[in-house]
Amino acid sequence: MIDGNNKVLTLGVQPDEMEFVQEKFAVSGIVSDVTYQYEAVLAACGDIVIIVKDRIPAKAWKDIQSYRLEAGSVDDTVYYTFSLEQWLEAITVYRDEKALMKEWRQWWQNIHPEYDKFNPDGVVDYGRYFTMPDGKRILVILKETNELATSLSDFLFCGGSRTYYKTWNNVARWMNVIFQDEFIEYVPRAVLDDAVHNFAVMNIKKYAGGNTADKSEVKRIAKDDRVLLARQIRLYKPDLIITGGWNLVSDFVHDILLKEPKSNWYNPEKRADEAEPNLWYYWTKNARTGKKTLVVSMPHPNRTAIKWVLELQKVLHKEFGK
Repeated sequence: MIDGNNKVLTLGVQPDEMEFVQEKFAVSGIVSDVTYQYEAVLAACGDIVIIVKDRIPAKAWKDIQSYRLEAGSVDDTVYYTFSLEQWLEAITVYRDEKALMKEWRQWWQNIHPEYDKFNPDGVVDYGRYFTMPDGKRILVILKETNELATSLSDFLFCGGSRTYYKTWNNVARWMNVIFQDEFIEYVPRAVLDDAVHNFAVMNIKKYAGGNTADKSEVKRIAKDDRVLLARQIRLYKPDLIITGGWNLVSDFVHDILLKEPKSNWYNPEKRADEAEPNLWYYWTKNARTGKKTLVVSMPHPNRTAIKWVLELQKVLHKEFGK
């Protein structure tokens, strides 16, 4: 079980990469490299096993595959298998993200001295995000955390909290539509805990608010941070961005961060019939280099109207031909 105190075994990870493994996979747990003693993996004694396939002996890879096939559901270890290209990209983004958050903290000390806490965010699960199938890198953009004192991405990676379903159940529904093309009304805790590993997440205000966001405060701070926010979006090279929060978040991302003209919105008020999506969305070239990104405007996920999940499904069918 991933809970932040994970025992992590690595194969093919170099010494200068261990900080990445410690911070993003083990968190408060321990890391051991077993590249040349891979029988430790076969004993299923780790919570997480990280394999950089191109760096390990062929026999080790074959033996591990055979073991996993035989063990089946008895082994609840989480395995992350990277190609070398995927692994190096993950480390690059981790280092860039870490440097960006450090710069951001320093910026806040100067520009927002009234706030004494800062909520880093970003890729929730590096093992999942960088081994995704083509076209499945998702970035969720929200307003702010609710009284969280630490990193949002670490919070989600380590299992959230007893009550985090109040916001994240609907995000789990979004993910199920994106990855499974299936709407689910009831979200079991196991489905929720898995779904929050499927994306990168960022807030436009990186200091916790309360139960109700002060919209003017969020907008003021986000405007101050707009250069850093735009850099963060491009860091993740998303295929799909979901903005959670009509008007405030959606319009800010469209107008200020991606600098898109108003004319490029798909306008649901002009749809021909009810079979067409009833959500605002657009394509942008400004979220990554060389490819377009679909941006869909959704309500904040703590809103309970599940009809919007079905409208998201319509958008995906229309734009990706599902």
